[in-house]
Amino acid sequence: MRHTRLLLASILLGMLTTTAACGGGGGGGPAPEGANLPLANAGPDQTVRSNAYVFLDGSASELGTDNGTYDWEQIDGPPVAIENGEGAIAAFFAPIVDRRDSISLMFRLTVEDETGADAESTVTITVRRADYLVYVADAEVPGTDELFAWDPDTGERLKLSGLDTGSTTADVVDFAVAPDRRAVVYVIERDAPGGGRYRSLAWRELPNGSAGGLAAPIDFGSPGVRGEIRGRPIWAPDSSCVAFIADLDEDEAYELWCSDVEPGLGAQTPRRLSPTLPNGADVQSIVGWSPDGSLLAYISDERVVGWNQIYAAHADGSGSYRLSGRLREGGLVEQIAWSPDGQWLAYKADQDEAGVEELFASSADGSINKQLNAPLVTGGDVRRWFWSPDSSRIAYTADAVVDGRVELFVAGVTVRLHAPLHPPIAPGGGLSEPVGWSPDGSLFAYVADQNGVGVRELFVATNDGTDSRLVSGAMVTGGDIADTELCETRVRWSGDAQYLVYVADQDVDGTYELFSVNVGSGDVRKISGPAQPSTLACDPAFLDFEEGFGVIYLADAESPGRAELFATTTVAIEPPRRLAPPLPDGRRVTRFEIAPDRTRLVYQADQDTAGVDELYAVDLTTAPGTSTKVTPDLPAGASVKAWAWAR
Repeated sequence: MRHTRLLLASILLGMLTTTAACGGGGGGGPAPEGANLPLANAGPDQTVRSNAYVFLDGSASELGTDNGTYDWEQIDGPPVAIENGEGAIAAFFAPIVDRRDSISLMFRLTVEDETGADAESTVTITVRRADYLVYVADAEVPGTDELFAWDPDTGERLKLSGLDTGSTTADVVDFAVAPDRRAVVYVIERDAPGGGRYRSLAWRELPNGSAGGLAAPIDFGSPGVRGEIRGRPIWAPDSSCVAFIADLDEDEAYELWCSDVEPGLGAQTPRRLSPTLPNGADVQSIVGWSPDGSLLAYISDERVVGWNQIYAAHADGSGSYRLSGRLREGGLVEQIAWSPDGQWLAYKADQDEAGVEELFASSADGSINKQLNAPLVTGGDVRRWFWSPDSSRIAYTADAVVDGRVELFVAGVTVRLHAPLHPPIAPGGGLSEPVGWSPDGSLFAYVADQNGVGVRELFVATNDGTDSRLVSGAMVTGGDIADTELCETRVRWSGDAQYLVYVADQDVDGTYELFSVNVGSGDVRKISGPAQPSTLACDPAFLDFEEGFGVIYLADAESPGRAELFATTTVAIEPPRRLAPPLPDGRRVTRFEIAPDRTRLVYQADQDTAGVDELYAVDLTTAPGTSTKVTPDLPAGASVKAWAWAR
């Protein structure tokens, strides 16, 4: 496909008059009469976005002969792989820029005619990061949800959908940004001929620096009910293909399709990944891509109608095979996920006994299927499970010993291991929440009333179950770790596995504050600011930087119920800082997300108008306390339905 892009660019540029300005070392435009040839022209300097596909255009060079040569060479900046380096038009993928600072690349074009005479020209490509905030809102037409993007560098708002809807009653109902941040695919729901509604899929490339501009969106589906999309589209890890379930052909079955997506060329004709289905069969759902993008797992009744199994399809469309064990007809299968290394797929199912949910893993080629959990007590089930970062084991919760008493276990997948992750829980106690593996996989954190005294505390266990220990601080009478009804995120690991932060009314019963613990030393510190009675600090998120870790969180520290954004550190050397302007009483921040380059965050709040949630951005590199509005002023009754950073 890359060669196709270069060929297309060569054809288009060959049809144009060569009027491009020169690069750093050549003369611009056609050679003046009597000028000495050859003359090299590496094209104009460019500013592009991170990971963009960039063309180096030397077509304005003049050789005075049909038998000359071109040679592109990178002479400065982080090294990149040049494609078609011996052609008039070369190309490369710009490197990833994670932080705000841009980087520069310099290339030299050397042209030589058939007599051996040569000339040189240089061009500089400036690469800036590629962060867009993509959101769905009825920002222009009340009741009609459309797709927009916000450029944090320029403040420009771009409408991504709209040209393709063909109906004032069309709505964008879902979207997914490509992992390489170059494109977005979205689902449109609109009126169908003859009545009713149907869903189709469209694709759009995000602007790329000076290359700029928005091409018209490309619609995957065809008008009418046939062609309808089911579920949400899923990008391949390398962004080369988007997978979706649809009825695209004449067999009236929902099948699994994949369409290659090439910036500059758009979406290609979809290829079917699932086999021909028997009458009445459908692909039910997509599980997900393997980490290397070679396989796509999905659920289908493609062999026996009504009898779902897990299958894996090759990304190139060359075939599929059953990946799960033989699931029960009408049985349950859920919590399906690839291992981080892509060698295994684990899932929970009543595969062996009807109504008994157990944990299984299949090898990626489907040759091995094994049960991971130990025998369960009558009435017991596996509840939740978690892959270790190195894919060697799974932590899972189950009422395996006493029906109704949930405990935590670890099972080996590639190692011989099965053990409880904590000592026996005392009568009356229980596991409250499995938090998850530390990033290095050495520890597993969990919240439990381990001693049966009615107090939820925070513990860590070694990855083989040989040791567990309490890490939260001593609780005041009536205090414990916040429950999930109060706080969606109440415990979180730092990226280096050194700290845990947690929400608890540890010091004052009923006043929930934020604490950090150094897991190695056991040092516990309160890191949220002075609290009012009944304060709730919640949803901590880590912001890693060279000097350590910052923590951003929500708290109604100044007015009950008025949740606002604050920032602190794991060691709380200084008081927390307010990140955004004060909200009026009764308003609240409902969600926030840090940008991929970690220099900004966006939050959703009814900051300007009560009951109208809009989006705002905070620059984390400048003085806190101010924000920039991302969305336009929304009319009464309008709202932002969904949003995400292009990361």
